[in-house]
Amino acid sequence: MLRLSTILELSFQHRKFLTDDQYGFVYDFLHELAGLEPEKPYANNLIKGVRDLTRDTKDYILTTDAGKNKAAAFVRNWLIPNIQPLTLADYYEKIASVIRSDGSIADRTKNGLLKSYDDGKYEAFLLKSILYAISKENVENITEIPTDDMEFVFEADKKCSLCGKSLILPKAKKTMYRYSIVEIFPEMLSSSKKSEFATISREPADYLHRSNRICLCDVCADEYEYNPTKEVFRKLIDKKDYYMEKENASSALAKAKLDEEVGEILSRLREIKSFDELADFRKIPLELKEKIDNNETLRQTIKSDVEGYYNYIRHELSLLDDCGSEFKIIASQFQISYEKLKPIIGDQEDIYNRIINWVLDELKLPPKYSTAARIIVSFFVQNCEVFDEISK
Repeated sequence: MLRLSTILELSFQHRKFLTDDQYGFVYDFLHELAGLEPEKPYANNLIKGVRDLTRDTKDYILTTDAGKNKAAAFVRNWLIPNIQPLTLADYYEKIASVIRSDGSIADRTKNGLLKSYDDGKYEAFLLKSILYAISKENVENITEIPTDDMEFVFEADKKCSLCGKSLILPKAKKTMYRYSIVEIFPEMLSSSKKSEFATISREPADYLHRSNRICLCDVCADEYEYNPTKEVFRKLIDKKDYYMEKENASSALAKAKLDEEVGEILSRLREIKSFDELADFRKIPLELKEKIDNNETLRQTIKSDVEGYYNYIRHELSLLDDCGSEFKIIASQFQISYEKLKPIIGDQEDIYNRIINWVLDELKLPPKYSTAARIIVSFFVQNCEVFDEISK
């Protein structure tokens, strides 16, 4: 599609001086076009198509005489002279090819853009193409939030962390989002900016760490990356601190609730009496890696559950009786349940989930106890004889 990122990318590919790096070229392009002095993150994201020109810059170029005249002079005096003469014709043709294949451009507009090219008026063609590209959004709408973005979008409650505007596009036929996940302390700041920001907060060791990323609307993201200021930086730090404190409080409440649910199930394990017989346990228990075959996700789930609750569950089970007979009966229920399922279900994860549901059904517990039941089933998988040794 014909966007500013397209023009920037093609112009860089056909640059006259191959020693020019991407940031230097884009910086000069924007400075000559509109007098901009962008920081490196903003310039690089413009060419990637994940950032747009600010509204003020667009309005200046597209609606003011000064902006239009400056754009015309830019094309004539800077852009064309900075394209490799040997590939200048290819440069024009590639832009024309993008226009021809762009289904989002109305036929009348497309014909108007291409007429200058067909008539050999390349300077006019290039100016019209650039102005049209600037008028378009440089970032695509998002119909589904990527998994990597979900944490940041939802911690902000689908609103911009600076201006509070909803990230959901109004009047769209289906739910669409416009947002950006930005670095609070941008990685590629100039040395002077880094020094300023470091007086407020230490430069992060890992710029991509979740504590250094936050969700903004595209407008605020564009403005912040173009000109990151200490004032906005401080606001973003405060907002991220608020999100993390809120998450910690929520996690503490959730942990307390989960502890209560695990304790309730443990206290009621005596009620599980599906089978009368006792299982014959191995004298030497198997490790998880010897039981679970080709399912690292299941293995890690069980390992994490047991590491978090092993001591608590062992203590609670030890209170059932002194000699351990009650524990053997309970453990037998889990083992025999597995033995009943194994011949008819081949998938270990499916068996694991069915045993969880069996616990809920036996104790007549609602689905909200699923996580607590899973933790207890994980304990019995690791410490008793749920799951057989993997065949060598």
